[in-house]
Amino acid sequence: MTNKLKLTTALAGSLMVLGATSANAQTYYKDGISGNLAISYQATKSEDKAKSFRTFGKESQFNLAASGALNNGWNYKAGTSIEMDGGDGTTAITGNAAESPTVNTLQAQQAENTFIDFINGNTTITIGADHLAMSDTNSYSNHVGFGYIAADGVNNVRSLYPTNLSNYQAYGIGVVQTTAIGKFSANYTPSASNSQAANDIFNGNGKDTGQKAESAYELVYQGNLGLNGLSVLGSYMSAQRMSVGNTADAKSTRVGVKYNFGSFTVGADRSREENIQAMTTKAATQKYNGDSYGVSYAVNKELSIGATYAEAKSDVTATPKKESTTIIAVGYNLGPVAVVGQYKNAQNVAGAAANDGQQVGVWVNTNF
Repeated sequence: MTNKLKLTTALAGSLMVLGATSANAQTYYKDGISGNLAISYQATKSEDKAKSFRTFGKESQFNLAASGALNNGWNYKAGTSIEMDGGDGTTAITGNAAESPTVNTLQAQQAENTFIDFINGNTTITIGADHLAMSDTNSYSNHVGFGYIAADGVNNVRSLYPTNLSNYQAYGIGVVQTTAIGKFSANYTPSASNSQAANDIFNGNGKDTGQKAESAYELVYQGNLGLNGLSVLGSYMSAQRMSVGNTADAKSTRVGVKYNFGSFTVGADRSREENIQAMTTKAATQKYNGDSYGVSYAVNKELSIGATYAEAKSDVTATPKKESTTIIAVGYNLGPVAVVGQYKNAQNVAGAAANDGQQVGVWVNTNF
């Protein structure tokens, strides 16, 4: 779901445009109706064979957008998207409550990238959600593969590797300034929880609509610093009572750098998060650190290969071990369809020595 950071190859460019390594949409859709469909397969092998499994995944998204001129000399653009993740339905999908960190629901249907932009030259003022550049964006180290760095699901637990905490799903107001070296954006929301939006005229409004999570802001830079081939991300997010249970403040920082020279691309990604689990006191700060490094090679305009190594650690467990993940990915560009094969080897997932395993996945995506 974000960010057009392309390699010079047709394959890598198409994978980024299609959103292979992202979790949110964040793009200016063309006027009218557009969309994309991704279908994937993944097999997870754990040391505990009873916790090994195979499954398909799906994401389909439909976008509506319009643009034009305002009577004050500015331009506007507006749009919204409907995304269907996982099974076809309109209710939440309940996962495993034993996962750590505890995140055990997936939305089957949700709105995405809902916005109205007011554009004056290189300055854009926007209201909405899931639209601006954010901490939660494409990996700068896994150039060819798909999904997050983490090997979630190994031994039925979630990875320690940060997913880059962001307030992008919450409704608010933002400003984007385009310069010669990149784009700077600032986003503010009065409620850091995406579930706290009321209807537009607030009839039937109750105390639960807005009293849980409090305000949040996010600052993001994306650009090349004036150097061709370079892609840089820098972000900082701070939120009050955003963590699960709305009992603690949260913050996230991220720096990603990627450089393309000829057929090769190298990159590094560093993420830091605090307070993303349910807590009883602000003093019990929980920290998650992730660092990853990657290289990719464009064999030709259709075929690319990539390798990534990542490490993550946390102070959550009493005797935490360093989690490591190695990723090998191969991507092929079929024109309107992109196909990616990916292998992950993970050690000490969730910081536990017993959680070693492998994942093999295939991802197929197309736009329409």
